[in-house]
Amino acid sequence: MLPAMASVTCTRSDVFPNGTVIKAYPRVGFHSAQQGAPSAASVAEATMSSGTCTFEGLGAGQEYTLYAEVGGKDATLAVQAPANTAVVAATGLPEPSLQKLLGYSFDPAVASGTFQLGVAGTLYLARIPLKEQVKISNILLWLATKGATLTAAQCFAGLFAEGTRQKVAQASAAETIAKFEGTNASLVSIPLEAAVVAGPGYITFGTFYNGTTAPTLAASPASAAALVNAGVSTTGSRFATGDTGLTTALPSPVTASMVAAASPIWVGLS
Repeated sequence: MLPAMASVTCTRSDVFPNGTVIKAYPRVGFHSAQQGAPSAASVAEATMSSGTCTFEGLGAGQEYTLYAEVGGKDATLAVQAPANTAVVAATGLPEPSLQKLLGYSFDPAVASGTFQLGVAGTLYLARIPLKEQVKISNILLWLATKGATLTAAQCFAGLFAEGTRQKVAQASAAETIAKFEGTNASLVSIPLEAAVVAGPGYITFGTFYNGTTAPTLAASPASAAALVNAGVSTTGSRFATGDTGLTTALPSPVTASMVAAASPIWVGLS
């Protein structure tokens, strides 16, 4: 049987500037005092362009070290090729990478319900697991029913860090409103004002609106806060509400008085 192959996409242009030729070596080829590239041949090569590069033909689930000489110094980054996607799919537990996403709050295949944002000015939260460090540029939502007459400069979407719950990225009010007032039954992608690097661990999506009619988003049909947040503390809730009375800015940090909520919104990241 042929070994399962996989690819790895690197977005760390802070480590490897655009134009850098990067080589991938098996992790075992490097040691703690390594200087320069290993004597053995690399297994893949790619050039960083527009902040991204992809290494093809790697062994599924195997560990590698990316290497290049940058400014006369060694630059390295440890990565792991994803597991065989055919195996993952066969288990019934598809992961975001199968749909070329960086993360999501839950498998969109089970988003068979909807949730309309409730009280205006209330922050609605959804926690998203990240298996590895990723560079996030967009927030994805399914707009079941568009909002209407939303208040200018008073609707926002953003991301919050694990633990500190400080705001780490946001979409502008104009972008948020444009997407919240978009087309019914459509997948909307809300660009962040600046991409953010996060993970592994969790990152939390948060949004609020002000206006006449709130948008309705795809959600799990689960209706009990205790069920969708089973086994976690209040501040670690998967789905919750946070600050209230918000108008012209997202909070930073999210207030400690998070309230577990039956608002299992589907959120994707790309």
